[in-house]
Amino acid sequence: MTENEEMEKQIQKMREGYFQQRVEMLNALMERFGPEVKDIVRKFVIEDSKKTWAKIAEKEGSNDIPAFLRTLWEPVKGPFEFSSEKKDKGIQMKITRCPFADMAIALGEEDWGFEFYCMSDYGMVEGFNPEIKFSRSKTLMEGHDCCDHFYKMKK
Repeated sequence: MTENEEMEKQIQKMREGYFQQRVEMLNALMERFGPEVKDIVRKFVIEDSKKTWAKIAEKEGSNDIPAFLRTLWEPVKGPFEFSSEKKDKGIQMKITRCPFADMAIALGEEDWGFEFYCMSDYGMVEGFNPEIKFSRSKTLMEGHDCCDHFYKMKK
């Protein structure tokens, strides 16, 4: 194993540990306060992503769909496997491998994985450009064969 591969392996262990720690804390909160905790987490994840991606859009200089896709998807080629095609005046993405889904499924924590990672997609898009419409009907996290992200301008 190369030094780079060893480092990637260690980073993945750290991600898993951090994710599992958050899950255990939130499960304890749900046990005490009920299922509303999941609603609060979902709202927080979306709002936090929105703020982060608004700042990213400012730095990018362009906030159209090609800029969003280039900024989000180009850096993660490799760990993520995906394809895209122009369709219905938008861009259809088909994600067939997601390391976040792989991790959450391996840990048996798909529900929280969905809340942390899949729900952040909505905030990312809205923060980057509120005029981009995002839709998705399938996720790897929910056991589907892919995530089917679709991006289209609202107007």
